[in-house]
Amino acid sequence: MRYQGKIKQWDDEKGYGFILPNDGSRQVFLHIKSFTRRHAPTRKGAGNQRRLIPGDLVTYVLGKDAQGRPFANEVRLVGEEVRAENGSGWALTGTLLLAFGLFLAYVSFSGALSTLMVKYYLAASLLTFVVYALDKSAAKRAAWRTQESTLHLLALAGGWPGALMAQQLLRHKSSKPSFRRVFWLTLCINLAILSWLIMTPGQ
Repeated sequence: MRYQGKIKQWDDEKGYGFILPNDGSRQVFLHIKSFTRRHAPTRKGAGNQRRLIPGDLVTYVLGKDAQGRPFANEVRLVGEEVRAENGSGWALTGTLLLAFGLFLAYVSFSGALSTLMVKYYLAASLLTFVVYALDKSAAKRAAWRTQESTLHLLALAGGWPGALMAQQLLRHKSSKPSFRRVFWLTLCINLAILSWLIMTPGQ
């Protein structure tokens, strides 16, 4: 389980300090070697790269030393973590949407799929993106929210390209594991149905 907190104290010369957890629990010891290599900050005198300062937000896995004292392990800077996740998320989203768009264009021009189906996917995606945007706005205002089951039904009905775009552009429903698992399942089911329609004569 990952926890989040902010750097309360940091000695740049010695490379260690303490994290104040967001839940208000006991402060956690932090050593620079506890950072994952990908997200590791630099020490003083290491050029113009990122350095730790008090107030920095981090996520970490909680561990204990031989004396039972808590320490942070697998530490990541929150800003760096978000940028890395956004980058990988956009790469996957862009690749998947491009591949699907090319596939729809090919089967449409070859006559294996009606152009009405292509228009349907565009309309369903637009509708789904709008619903995501409205739900994101409602979340900020603590107003009435769209049920997750509705979002999943829209994705299942062909709006998953719009859902993917909304998850990346709006950063909505993009970090909840349980939601993401069901979303990818609805995407796979929709593609399976589409494949069946293409391969079945007369459908």
